[in-house]
This record gives sequence, C-alpha cells and structure tokens, in this order.
Amino acid sequence: MEQKKNPRKIAIDILCDIDKKGSYSNILLRNRLHEFGDVRDRAFVTELVYGVIQNRLYIDYVLDHFSKIKTKKMTYDVLNILRVGAYQILFLDKVPQSAAVNESVELAKKMTNHGSVGFINGVLRSVCNKMDTITWPENLLDRLSVLYSFAPWIVSLFYKRVGEDCEMLLKAMSKPSSIVLRVNTLKTTRDNLLLALEKNDIKAEPIALCPDGILCGGFDIGESSLYKEGFFSVQDTAAQICSRILNPQPEERVLDVCAAPGGKTCYMAELMKNTGYIEALDIYEHKKSLIDEQAKRLGISIIHSKVQDALSYQSKEVYDKVLVDAPCSGLGIIARKPEIKWNRTKKQIEDFSVIQYNILKNSSRFVKVGGELMYSTCTLTNQENEEVVNRFISESPNFEPCDISPFLPANLKEMQKNGMITLWPHKTGIDGFFIAKMKRVK
Repeated sequence: MEQKKNPRKIAIDILCDIDKKGSYSNILLRNRLHEFGDVRDRAFVTELVYGVIQNRLYIDYVLDHFSKIKTKKMTYDVLNILRVGAYQILFLDKVPQSAAVNESVELAKKMTNHGSVGFINGVLRSVCNKMDTITWPENLLDRLSVLYSFAPWIVSLFYKRVGEDCEMLLKAMSKPSSIVLRVNTLKTTRDNLLLALEKNDIKAEPIALCPDGILCGGFDIGESSLYKEGFFSVQDTAAQICSRILNPQPEERVLDVCAAPGGKTCYMAELMKNTGYIEALDIYEHKKSLIDEQAKRLGISIIHSKVQDALSYQSKEVYDKVLVDAPCSGLGIIARKPEIKWNRTKKQIEDFSVIQYNILKNSSRFVKVGGELMYSTCTLTNQENEEVVNRFISESPNFEPCDISPFLPANLKEMQKNGMITLWPHKTGIDGFFIAKMKRVK
C-alpha cells in the first residue's frame, strides 16, 4: 500500500525549491497538489506554503531571536522545517502548538542529520514559550519591514509615495487575495451567472467597481462546468477596469502588444461583442497558446495571436486602440504573488522602466490619428509608471493625455489626473494598478 503523503513535508519541499531554484510557488503547488486526494490536505499545503512566503521576514526575525545559528547560515531543509513549524505556532490557531513542534521534529528525523533534531525542537519550543522576550526594531520603517515581511527598500519606496498611509497599504497587501470573476457577456449576463453560481452552492456577489465583476468564495474553478463552458473568466477588478478605460468598440481594430495570458485581450473582445479585429502579441509560444485557449473557451473568434517581441514589432497597419500592458515589477499584486515582497530588487525596477519605455515608444507608431494608446502596469513605482508616461508625452508631440474620468466608477474619478490613475489597494480594496491613456492628435 502506498504511504500517505505528508502535507507538511510537501510544503517544505516546495519552499526549499523556491529557495534553491527561484521557482514560482503557484507553479510548484499546481504540480504537487494532485498528489492529495483529500481537499483538506491540498488546502493545508497551500496554507503552509503561502503563509510562510507571506510572512517570511517576520518568521526569520523570530527564528533569529531564538537561534544561535542565524537563518542565513542554515541549510534549506532545516530552515524550512523551522519556518513551517513557526508559521503554525504563530499564525494557525487550529493547529495545537505541541502538534506543530512534534510534527516538525518527526520531519527533522527523516529529512536532516541527527544533530538538527534537538536544535529544531529547542528553537520551536522557545517560539511557543518566549515570544514576549522579542525586541522589535525601533525605527518605524524597519519595524514595518519585519512585521509585514516586506523588503526594507520596498517599505521605504511606499513610504515616500503614500506617507503615513504606508502601514495601511502594507496591511492591505498582506491580506489573502479575493477570487474575482468576470462574466462573459457574449454568453450570459451577470445576474444570470450569479443565479447559476448560487445553484452550485457558490457564494457570490456583484462588484460595484465593475459591471461585469463578481466576488465569490473559494471553489474548484478548473472543474466547474460554468468555467469549462466559458461563462466566466478569473480576473481581478483592477484588470477589468483597465480594459474598460481603453473602451474598445465593436468593429474597431485593436493591438495588444503584451497580451498573455489573455485576460484583458479577451475582455476587450467581449466589450467589442466579438466583432472587429484584435491582434495579440506575446514573446513566447507557450504564452500565445494560453491566449488561444482562453479565446476558444470563451467563444471568441476575433483574436489573432502571434509570437512577437513588442520591442521589435513591425507592421504597416494602424489601429484604433493599442494596449501596452507592460512587463513590470508586480508590486501591486503582492497579495497574489507574495514572493515579490522580498525577491524583487531596485535594479529590476530600473531594468523594467527601460524596457517599458521602449515598448511604449515602439507601440505608439501603430496608433492611427485620432486613435488611443493605453499604458498599464500592475506595479506602484513612480519609475515604472508616471515617469515612463511623462517622458513619452514630453518626447512625443503627436500624443496628448486623454480624460479617463467617463470610464471610471464615481468613487474613483477624483483619483485620476492628467489621464493617469493609480489604484492603491488600501484605498480601493483591489489590486494595485497604474493606467494611463493617450490620444494621437496628429
């Protein structure tokens, strides 16, 4: 008989792969969760992996306080056994502290050398019994970095941008992300989809910020017949707002230069009532396939995908609307990808801003006179957002900012300025996002 898989062991294996190889947690989880038949085991593995990633700097700070060997000098196996054990002790009321310690010790016996067993036992028992002895950093930004597990330079960046709201922003980005659906209006209405979800015992409610958005509870989306038959897609409210601001119309020609995995592309096709033409570009064949798969599932026929680098794209065609949803540092979607809290660097921000400007500049050549160009990112740095757009406008006399307020919900209108808007998670309750819209005037 095959031995039952241990959820804690799988979680530790995934966390070690992230540390050793820089792997992505969502991909590793997708590849390992099928090993469990019990939905509770799958949920527990997911909880442990994302919980440790989300709170990694905080957990390591606690471990360093109680360990003579600092976390930076520990082996991956020992460190992640400690992290998973400490996460259960510090954050999971449903797991008795004694069980968290004992399970960690048993795993240490199987995964590490004999000398590490007593060490792991001692450190975790100290976490259980001596948390009141920890001294937290006196400096505000250092303390916020530890308590919310954000790299210090990111905390500093956010503080410069939002000032005293910084802790509110960090707190908002540390909450688990919501599941948001986008109704496929080619096949149904939001009201009818809400009724269908209710019949399937799925809690759901309409989202005020977007007329096609639905907030729902957790369920196995991939196995849902409603999903398979194309009645909805999974897409955060901020991304839905992005497509609505571009406002593509039926029969128009649209170019989406960084299209994969195709969420905004498909929504634009739905807004266009599946009439007109959308050219969707991505640099990788496997990502192009994602666009094609989504379009087929949703019953969309106007998307024409190509493997093409947006930096070097050439065409004799011009378009009514061009979308540059640029590659970025992702600091707005930390709730969905918590590794970003501590694995991004300042150098990456600089590199992204160069690529972003060059993509925007090249893409602008394909906007017809009177047509519109939109630039968007899922990040919150001035360097990748306002600076890129302001430089482009200053060097491109053929373009000027558009008024985007007609396409914004009433409570977001005051947040836009000069055709640009930053959606801050602590103010909107949705992903962090930046959107700018420009018109070619000559």
